[in-house]
Amino acid sequence: MDAHRWKYSKVMADDKNCYLKLTTPLLLEKQASEFYTIIIFYIFQVDVQAACYTCGHLPSPNASGANDNISIIDHEKDKEYKVDLSDNKFSCSCKMFERIGILCRHILWVLKDRGFDHIPKEYLALRWSKSATSHPLCTVVGKTVLADCVSIESRQNNISELWSEVFSAVSLVEDSEEHSDALFQLLRSFNEKLIISIKSGKSKDKKAEIEMLLG
Repeated sequence: MDAHRWKYSKVMADDKNCYLKLTTPLLLEKQASEFYTIIIFYIFQVDVQAACYTCGHLPSPNASGANDNISIIDHEKDKEYKVDLSDNKFSCSCKMFERIGILCRHILWVLKDRGFDHIPKEYLALRWSKSATSHPLCTVVGKTVLADCVSIESRQNNISELWSEVFSAVSLVEDSEEHSDALFQLLRSFNEKLIISIKSGKSKDKKAEIEMLLG
């Protein structure tokens, strides 16, 4: 992930109650703000802005009729990319969607140019959605069990949110050797401290245990 997108998403990622300000008139952006978690939406927003303001179409002189391969010039990166529309599917030579599950600015430019008011559902990765961590109430033999269900569901949600954060962090550092090394060292250090804590079995103070693990 390029440094601009990384820094932008890092600044805006943590406040779950922050107001999502839309920066383009596209309904694509509004849809994304309602679907994605905050951190993923701000990563997406960088590219939807670029689709509006820094990308353009390079016409092919040999194209006749419907063109399934569109050349997009990315002025910010000063590079040309190819968007393939064959078989009613979207793919781009930058492979951003294949790598992290978020549409790139080049495909977004094509969607905008062709008048799409929504992102096709197959390009909305459920793992980045606000609903990815929702769970139904606990059931036993088809009957809803209310006792202790709230605490169980809360624990399940916490674990799901934890996995979501891990996946998000790994995807964000994928293209940065410096950040991926830092994340690896952080996780390895945490695991080592956690193993020591579990083996010792001496800490009964949960607050002190968390402080010890996190430093």
